[in-house]
Amino acid sequence: MALNLASPGIVVREVDLTIGRVDPTSERVAAVVAPFAQGPVEIPTLVENESDLLANFGRAYDADRHYEHWMVASSFLSYGGSLRVVRADDAKMKNAFFGSTSTAPKIKSLDHYEDLGYSDNTITGVTFAARNPGSWGNGMKVAIIDGRADQVITGISTAGITVGMGVSQAVPDNTVVAGVGTTTLLDGHFKGVISGVGTNSIDLKFVQHVTAAGVTTQKDYQEGGVYRFGNPSKKDLVVYNNTGGFISTITTNANPTDWFDAQKITLAGGEISWNQVAPRPGTSAYAADRGGRFDETHIVVVDDDGDITGNPGTILEKHLQLSKAKDGVFANGSVSYYREFVRSGSGYVFAGGMPAGTVAIDFKTGTDAGAGFVLVSDKD
Repeated sequence: MALNLASPGIVVREVDLTIGRVDPTSERVAAVVAPFAQGPVEIPTLVENESDLLANFGRAYDADRHYEHWMVASSFLSYGGSLRVVRADDAKMKNAFFGSTSTAPKIKSLDHYEDLGYSDNTITGVTFAARNPGSWGNGMKVAIIDGRADQVITGISTAGITVGMGVSQAVPDNTVVAGVGTTTLLDGHFKGVISGVGTNSIDLKFVQHVTAAGVTTQKDYQEGGVYRFGNPSKKDLVVYNNTGGFISTITTNANPTDWFDAQKITLAGGEISWNQVAPRPGTSAYAADRGGRFDETHIVVVDDDGDITGNPGTILEKHLQLSKAKDGVFANGSVSYYREFVRSGSGYVFAGGMPAGTVAIDFKTGTDAGAGFVLVSDKD
């Protein structure tokens, strides 16, 4: 641009001497290493705001002047920059856990979990472990349940009765099953497995209907329906060992009660009924297609003391209708095996191994020579 002035002979000219252009940078990335309260250890994590910092690495606390490190990170984020945050390691770090071992595990992160070989192997003596080290996980509660039983009979003698024995009960008189445009009068008997034995009680799993002609059909328990033990006719239950030998007779003076409806998640502030959280565990389509049964399990993670959310009893995660089959998948092809699903899908825990009380039970009777039924069951 040229500018003509009143003074003769003077000309002002503007010349652009820049080459190309200068673009301001908007990506301001810094890094900080500090002893945060929670989060993956020795893994750089991109944090873009204070909410992410809280969600991934927890709140500031007074011990070891930790708040100073936390405030440095928070102050930087408040100016709009991104931050690579690394949680520092310490020899005393351990994960909160539940299990039979007396030694707490140390799992720094998902990468460390895989490096330790836990993706392919259980964690000895550990049922569940917090996702990373720190006392932040001490107040969590993890509840797990499967279809271990269908019904419970109480107030009886259990002398000589053990888990895995079979039970048989005659079909109630005048039991009718509706079909498509027809009805069928059931005869024969029902069969099941004893999956738990208490002081004066037994847990029952309903498995089969056998007609008077000897035709066996697998049936699932129906609460209040046809396929269940206990009935208005008060037929006795006969107990057998796993080779078909007679053990005892249980006189049913009262109908057995439903097992699943009585199951509770016990928390510091009260109880949650399982039937309010999840449907009754059953059989996945994957297991059914391969001749298996009763593989489903539910897992619920709860902030029992409120230290994570500030609200005691908050359900953090629900993982429903998972499978105990190691190669199990959902209909869409994604993994349903409970340990693998929790590994990739939980933000709070790892699954270490089967809960204590897991049993394998077998059912045979003399009328089914050579036929067997196996049920693997987790204690909730």
